[in-house]
Amino acid sequence: LKNFKDAMSSKDRQEWAEALNKEYREVKDRKALAIVKLPKGARILGTLTWWEYKEDNGTLVKYKVRMVVRGDQIPVS
Repeated sequence: LKNFKDAMSSKDRQEWAEALNKEYREVKDRKALAIVKLPKGARILGTLTWWEYKEDNGTLVKYKVRMVVRGDQIPVS
């Protein structure tokens, strides 16, 4: 899969939605994500999302989604 649209249009959309919700809850629980008012002069960093199947001996075990901040967009001082 390449993106959210691919995941939600696949036959496994329910499993992908559950995996995405799980990742979102984990990120939020780690306090790595918060919805805040954007301070004046600040900019929003983009994110990347990986969509993976986890297998064991060729058998699908689970659907895994990982969300991360795009490190290449962080300003260097």
